[in-house]
Amino acid sequence: KENSKSGLIGVWKLNEKGEEGGDVYINFKESEISIMEIAPGVTGKNGGLWIFDPQAKNVVLITPNRMLRGSNKIINISPKSFEFENRGNKITAVKIEQNAKNREILTLEENGGGDENPVTLDPGTFSWFDYDAKINYLKNIKKLKYIKSTLLADFDAFATEEISADVSFDENNYVVTIGPLFEKLSTNDNDRENVFYPIEELDFYNVVGQKTITVPAGTFSCTVVEAENDFGTGKNRFYMINDRPGIYAKIIVFEKDFSNEKYTMYELSEIVGDPKAAKK
Repeated sequence: KENSKSGLIGVWKLNEKGEEGGDVYINFKESEISIMEIAPGVTGKNGGLWIFDPQAKNVVLITPNRMLRGSNKIINISPKSFEFENRGNKITAVKIEQNAKNREILTLEENGGGDENPVTLDPGTFSWFDYDAKINYLKNIKKLKYIKSTLLADFDAFATEEISADVSFDENNYVVTIGPLFEKLSTNDNDRENVFYPIEELDFYNVVGQKTITVPAGTFSCTVVEAENDFGTGKNRFYMINDRPGIYAKIIVFEKDFSNEKYTMYELSEIVGDPKAAKK
């Protein structure tokens, strides 16, 4: 009963790094807690119980997590943040929205196969096939910025971070180079044959339709393409901006291994140097 009135129930991101140097997230439920640390190449999870004592102004966490376990003196709890003191160490956190239930789900076929009769892009009408048009647009771009969201399993929330890549134009070789952006996707050199650049050429894909979507960078009309990943254990969905060849408004990477679900989303947050935006 006291836990439910504490103001702590929900998902929080600690401002302090964990034991592996990664970001730490804690999910307070009515009596249980789940703690997750996400570090490069490492994801750690543990759980436990918690007890809120308003008279003593502390929160007791029964957990293997060494940073949080034991008695935490309450300095402040607000709807958006909290501040504890654990064995003389200050621990602060911000609350994050549990909005992952609304995510797009990419279903997988039972046999892992793709569509029997896939729809392909039309070289005669789709702007991304026009290499000159792509170069003439991208050569004005200086940087691409995205918000990368990683699903926190069982938390119904996303861990988010800002990523970016520089864009440069080589006039002598007539190519545009976009720095690495989408770590879960293979990339390839910019050439006339790869309509999907900066993503590696997709051998098998299916056009699922046209959709206008809104991302932090704005509202864009997109051609939506789906393709299986390299190992057939998941699907990727690409939102290719129709009038900005070479720039994806959104990419969803979905992987499923037995009961484990990995879901990563990239949403365009800014096109630095976009001449089309300047015209508006």
